[in-house]
Amino acid sequence: MLDESNALIRELGRTLGFEDLAFDDAGTCDLLFDGAIQVKLAIDAQQEEILAISPLAILDQTAGEELLETLLEANFLWSRTAGGTLSLRPDDEAVLMRAWPLKGLDQAAFEEDLRHFIDAAERLAEMILAQSVGTPSIPALDTAPAMPGHAIRI
Repeated sequence: MLDESNALIRELGRTLGFEDLAFDDAGTCDLLFDGAIQVKLAIDAQQEEILAISPLAILDQTAGEELLETLLEANFLWSRTAGGTLSLRPDDEAVLMRAWPLKGLDQAAFEEDLRHFIDAAERLAEMILAQSVGTPSIPALDTAPAMPGHAIRI
């Protein structure tokens, strides 16, 4: 499993123009896209998955019902999350998370899914910021979200 995850991250690095991209000793790799979108990739050895976690914003204690409802709607069937799941950390930070099972994970598919995940994180972060000044909408994704690996599409 470690060989598979290290190969994936190494190839991702080459795609991004980094020859030495690798997981650290804790099994994580921090990335920054467009100077604003943070993505932490991590190995979940127990589940044999690669996780992506992107912090979106710290929600104010007075975050309106409308914002929370919009985030829940975005989570429904992964319609605006590119297959990820929106969560709220105990410190009131909204995050977007996604997991990819390592078994049979194709490099090109992983990179494409990750690109959509990053796009979704950017749109969601922008929506949260816009909501704080009164514009509560989430722009649509360019493509249909991928279903997470543990879901069954019927």
